[in-house]
Order: sequence, then structure tokens, then C-alpha cells
Amino acid sequence: MIVNSETVRYLREKRAWTQEQFAEIAGISVRTVQRMERGEPVSFATIKAVAKALGVEIDKLKSRVQPNSKKDIFLSRIMSGNELLSAILGAEFFQFSHDDLDTKDEVQLVSGFFDFVQDCDVLDELSAGARVRVAFELDQMIQELHNAGFWVFGKVLVKKYRVNVGDDSKILPVRTAIIRIVRKDSPEIIKKHTPAPSLFASS
Repeated sequence: MIVNSETVRYLREKRAWTQEQFAEIAGISVRTVQRMERGEPVSFATIKAVAKALGVEIDKLKSRVQPNSKKDIFLSRIMSGNELLSAILGAEFFQFSHDDLDTKDEVQLVSGFFDFVQDCDVLDELSAGARVRVAFELDQMIQELHNAGFWVFGKVLVKKYRVNVGDDSKILPVRTAIIRIVRKDSPEIIKKHTPAPSLFASS
């Protein structure tokens, strides 16, 4: 589940808690606090613990950040780890999606890929050498997906979201990485006279 990251951050800072203090009070890890305040999914148990620590109803935290507008976009095929890293480094929000999966092997492959990509958000703090190694691992994963009949598509957008901050509502720009895994024979794919087709999707 995804909480309203701006609301969580606002309520934490209103109490003058650091992320470390907040994590200790709520009984969760600092890493979980960081993920939650970036708008990434957390468990329902985590949301319950956070709501209790902040003294608010769960529904207030579950008020999902929603884009203030919708439009059709084209996602480009991502063919290398370096391409993918350029999309995810510095992203404040992730949108992951995939075609229906038919086997446990497919579930493991796709879920493992998404988990690894999501963990790459810490690369901003790592050395150049570490980024090279991660790019190589992403190359291998993209190839494994290709061999299993899947292609990876993605795009980076600065999207405007309407969020609740305390009792106020405002629109904020958020750098969003959109990553989608589709089957190579998907009718959504627009074939082009290039090695990298596009995917038509709704934002």
C-alpha cells in the first residue's frame, strides 16, 4: 500500500521528529520511513504502526496521491542497465506495472526485477564503481526478461500531483520513473523501424 508521503512528512516534521526518531517511536526501520516518504509501497502493518505513532486515523495516511491530470504517453523500450539507471536515479516516485503473469517462474523473475530496481534508489550515495556493477546486473536481468519473452519499457516524467499537506491541498512537481514490463507480442507495443519500439500507455 502507498501512503500520502507529503502528509506523513508534514506530520513528522510538525512534531520536530527526525526520521530516526520517528522510526524508533513507530517501531519500524529508518529505511522504511525513507521509502514511505518517497511515496513507495509499505505494508498495512507499517501503516497501522505509523498511524498509531502519529495519532491519526489510517484513512488520513491512505489518502493516495493522485495526479491532477491524465494524458496518454509513450514509453520507450529500455535495452540496457545504463538506460534504466538514467531513468531511476533521482526519481522521487516509482510507477511499476506488468502484463499478466502465467507461472511462478515469471512472478519470481518480474518481482525480483522490480525489487532490485526499487533498491537502486540508494545509488546516489554510492561510488561510481558500484553504479557500474549495478548497471551490469541490470543488463543481465533485462536479458533474462527478454529470454523469458518480456520487454522492459520506461520513461521519466516530472508529473504534477495534488497532495494534502496538513489541512491544505497543493500541487507539487514530482520526478516520476515509470517502468512497465510487457510481453514481446503485446498488442500495446507500437512497432517502429528502429530497434527500440514504443509502448502506448495511459498516465
